[in-house]
Amino acid sequence: MARGERPVQLSENHRRGVATTLGLLDELLCRVEEWADGRERHGALYHERNNLNSAQRKELLKRVAHLRSSLQDAQRDVGLTGVTQDAASDIWSRCAAFRENLMELEGAQLRRYGDLSPDAQAFMDRLSHHLLRGLDDLLQSISRHAASR
Repeated sequence: MARGERPVQLSENHRRGVATTLGLLDELLCRVEEWADGRERHGALYHERNNLNSAQRKELLKRVAHLRSSLQDAQRDVGLTGVTQDAASDIWSRCAAFRENLMELEGAQLRRYGDLSPDAQAFMDRLSHHLLRGLDDLLQSISRHAASR
């Protein structure tokens, strides 16, 4: 925005919509930045392979900085406030949303892909329930510590 110009006037509804979209873009930039910084995570079944070379990493960081500068300009010009993602809230919402995926592992749900043997169905039921309990334990950890604040 050129010096002396007034900020863009948007209704509160428009401002919320713009803030949400730009916030999600900034979250994406954080993830790209992590990859460019060499992030590579490894779990039991989930593995990341960071195959970016040093030239790609450098270019990504430069482009992230450019986009982030544009976001800062938009924040100022539109009068947007930033959003802080609370770790406990993020963990809680992701775990709560993922429960349905784990319920889909039950034998009765898996039958839509074809018949299961009784042993396979029993195994999948136990696995689904065990993983759901573990997810509930994660949720309990967040809830318990939130209550103690």
